[in-house]
Amino acid sequence: MKKLKWICFLPMMIFVHACATPGEATGLGAGAGAVLGGGVGAIANPGASGKGRIKNIVIGTAAGAALGAGAGYGAQKFIESRENGAFEKGKADGRRRLEEYSSPGEEPSLLPAKIEAVYVDDMVRGNLFIPAHVEYRIVEPARWQR
Repeated sequence: MKKLKWICFLPMMIFVHACATPGEATGLGAGAGAVLGGGVGAIANPGASGKGRIKNIVIGTAAGAALGAGAGYGAQKFIESRENGAFEKGKADGRRRLEEYSSPGEEPSLLPAKIEAVYVDDMVRGNLFIPAHVEYRIVEPARWQR
């Protein structure tokens, strides 16, 4: 039964610092290492008549805390460096795509509409006199060109 507890406890201590800042990850690693080291020290051979048990626990706790703190700090720094690398790669990819789609020489331009001018003579429509004038007709509307 004790082995089952340790088998369940160790992975939990390894992954518990995943959502922490470097200070918290170091503290969690040190705590987990101290508990694990103290447990290993308590299990270790205490020598003749059990006189070295406390010494084993203290040494195991200190060594475990030091190793756990280092592992927690290193793991957090590794995670941060990967996240920062992914962030910078995303920014660079975004800039590259922006440059691909909007390069300076390839901006779309607006082609003006084609217009036809028609001269209309004086007209009389019923009781209405319309003097001569020019009418402008749009033959082809304005459009975008790449």
